[in-house]
Amino acid sequence: MHPEHWGSLIPDSGLDFVHPSPRIPAETAAQEISAEVFRPGRAIGECLADLTALIHTDFTYDSRATTVTSTLEEVLSARHGVCQDFSHVGVAAVRAAGLAARYVSGYLRTAPSAGGALGTAPVGEMVGSAASHAWLSVLVPGTGWVDIDPTNRTFVDQRFVTTAWGRDYADVPPLKGIVVGPPGASSTLSVSVGVVPEPLGNGSPE
Repeated sequence: MHPEHWGSLIPDSGLDFVHPSPRIPAETAAQEISAEVFRPGRAIGECLADLTALIHTDFTYDSRATTVTSTLEEVLSARHGVCQDFSHVGVAAVRAAGLAARYVSGYLRTAPSAGGALGTAPVGEMVGSAASHAWLSVLVPGTGWVDIDPTNRTFVDQRFVTTAWGRDYADVPPLKGIVVGPPGASSTLSVSVGVVPEPLGNGSPE
């Protein structure tokens, strides 16, 4: 049960994201992280900011440390991983506090707009801009879904492009399929994400 000062019970839209899921089981070491961050009397926004900072600081980004089959407990033990792993840790900690949290799959902008519009940081400062990215979304009572990115220690803004969300990675893998071709054939994939300004009322871009 979450503290009464957090607001009303979780609405129906969050019920699928409060229970354990295939890749994020209950009773993991993430409960210790949850207890450290989600202390009684604290505002959820402060808790989420601290959770983002804690994962960013205590876990080391290492693309060679894990694979898509690495378990949550392995990541919690080694304290190494990638955005997928850090998102699973965050979701597990949030759910342990009694809140709904979902795993989000998407992309980061791969090039800044002219003049640095939207106040974005240079792409080189964002981990995950060269490939698919992952973060988590938390259902804050009385507010709605709030997205955080532990990999880059930030709340999600215009730099993030959501493609799908689910209970964990298994629900929304960014690339999944079968390539059919002659023996020895191979395939490659390159992804680039940019920003296209919306037209104003007169049909001209801003």
